[in-house]
Amino acid sequence: MGERLAETAAKGGGLAAERTLVVAGASGYLGRHVVQAAAAQGWHVKALVRRAGAAEPAKGVEEVIATVTDPATLQGVCDGADAVISCLGITRQTDKVTYADIDYQANANVLREAERAGCRRFAYVSVFGAQAAIHTDMVAAKERFVSELMASTKLEWVIIRPTGFFSDMREFLDMAMSGRCYVLGDGTSRMNPIHGEDLANVCVDALSGEPNRQVPVGGPETFTWNEVCSLAFQAA
Repeated sequence: MGERLAETAAKGGGLAAERTLVVAGASGYLGRHVVQAAAAQGWHVKALVRRAGAAEPAKGVEEVIATVTDPATLQGVCDGADAVISCLGITRQTDKVTYADIDYQANANVLREAERAGCRRFAYVSVFGAQAAIHTDMVAAKERFVSELMASTKLEWVIIRPTGFFSDMREFLDMAMSGRCYVLGDGTSRMNPIHGEDLANVCVDALSGEPNRQVPVGGPETFTWNEVCSLAFQAA
């Protein structure tokens, strides 16, 4: 099954328009980059959004209105699709929406629809070093879904594990502008965040090649937390 998908992707040309990809979380930071990257590589993209106009516009992109927490609205969204990339997740939970609602259940809803429709591969973006933070609600919800995806017998899976997002560095700048910058431990822990555009290309590339694998990925430059805080104070 993986060889068939990889072969289709490699041929390109006239077959490119026949490849259909569903992007869940298409209106988010990473999802918008994934939509662009997939369209640029010749995929027909079905971008799942809650409201019209929320996805990044591009040739070959079709917006599909759905509420990922409501399985009834997902019926048929994966029909004819070869693969799914899910960027679904929230950075903060509220009284109305929890990590369990989105990072686990919404992804599970999309997975069920992908299995029903006969999609060949499902790529999911989780986090790097999840076991060290499994006690947190967010990571626990993500890894609960990872376990469910890896247990699927109906499609291939790929787990993308980024070390961090450049967009998250805004929080360091906000702290520096307030006069204080908090670090993890003594601040010597290292990170190599990756830009959303680069991560999006990794996600799309993961739709070909070996199935049932995990892909750790980070940016080319590594910083300690102390170094990031120092850079933030310089920019503040």
